[in-house]
Amino acid sequence: MELTILKLMSSRDNYERYSRFLKPEVLTDKGAQVFKDIGEWFDSNPSAEEINYDEFSSWFCAVQHPMFKHEKQEVYRQIFENLKDHEVSEEAQSTIIQSFIQKDYLAQIAELCYAGVEGSKQVSLEQVEDLIEKGYQDTGKIDELESFAVQDSLEEIVQERLEGMSYEFRLEELNVSVGHPKGLIVLGMRPDAGKTTMLASEVTYMAPQLPEERPVIWLNNEEKGSDVKYRIVQAALGKTDDEIDSNPLGCIQEYNQKIGKDKIVVCDNVFHLRDAQALIKKYNPGLVVIDQLWNMGGLERLSENEASRQGLLFREARKLAKEYGPVLVAHQLGRDAEQVKYPDMNSFYLSGTAIQAHADLIITVGMIRDPNYMYSRFLGIVKSKLGKGPRVQKELRHGQFEIEIQPEIARFKGTY
Repeated sequence: MELTILKLMSSRDNYERYSRFLKPEVLTDKGAQVFKDIGEWFDSNPSAEEINYDEFSSWFCAVQHPMFKHEKQEVYRQIFENLKDHEVSEEAQSTIIQSFIQKDYLAQIAELCYAGVEGSKQVSLEQVEDLIEKGYQDTGKIDELESFAVQDSLEEIVQERLEGMSYEFRLEELNVSVGHPKGLIVLGMRPDAGKTTMLASEVTYMAPQLPEERPVIWLNNEEKGSDVKYRIVQAALGKTDDEIDSNPLGCIQEYNQKIGKDKIVVCDNVFHLRDAQALIKKYNPGLVVIDQLWNMGGLERLSENEASRQGLLFREARKLAKEYGPVLVAHQLGRDAEQVKYPDMNSFYLSGTAIQAHADLIITVGMIRDPNYMYSRFLGIVKSKLGKGPRVQKELRHGQFEIEIQPEIARFKGTY
């Protein structure tokens, strides 16, 4: 295995991609020495893309380590001879490197846990979790440099745009202002303003538009999962409690025919980013709903403070949108949005700057707590990088609209 690692490092491209992940401690003393000198050799030979081990062997013994005894130099010469003939398949490269990274983190975790058990230092479960999170982050970066290059053909890009533009919102106000849903979409509302109703209203309209094999996954950490599922059924059918209670089996059958039994998957108590990522990978959704992202744990070890952690959370959400499809994130508005019809970016609880930096579309829905406005809500487009759709009116890109909540059937309706 060590010979394979050193062979991989013989390419400048591989060295630049993978060397930052390798710790000398996971290699033998001789392997660590060769690894170190490979880096110095590339620095000394900036035009070289591959190591010629005949030249490297001479350089190693005569220039780098002339004081090594003859017997020791011969051991290294034999290593270089073995490297000349050693072959590694491209498919094995990232897997092999990843195994070394995992071993290094497992050793760190074991050492930390042992110190905690022995009492030589104070160790909390949060510290162990942070180290695990860092390991997940690093193993996920193995091929990140390669992923920067756009590999898609022009035909694939055009087809993807056409497919992505086929989705529409239920609210026509959104179709005429921002067009087709795409990327990271953030919905900001005050508590008790109808956030779950808004999500259910839109998601049940979009779900049937997705490809048959791509479900909606709803990651919930806000309210009881069964209540969320019920509101989804209600919004899909447009039925009141009494109508559902009078014919529950018929409503279930109607929902399955209209939406699909497993088309919208609600996952409850998703309180950590790592769990969210695992669930998304499992279900391969075409639309992701996160209620609420700011309330998830994760990335603490990589953050200086809560504001920077929120930035990392929303960055991860945007990456998910690029890989899977629209990601719809519900977010709480702060107290300064109370009694405000059209809250602005500064009203977002904790994460205004992070949201603005990473979101493709930001929507706020304000409310006035007054009997005369009991069912009125005020939808504002705070930020939009979208704007593609057959009915888009460019002058409404940052539009403001009065809409109506229909809590009895878990829907919103507009005036367009």
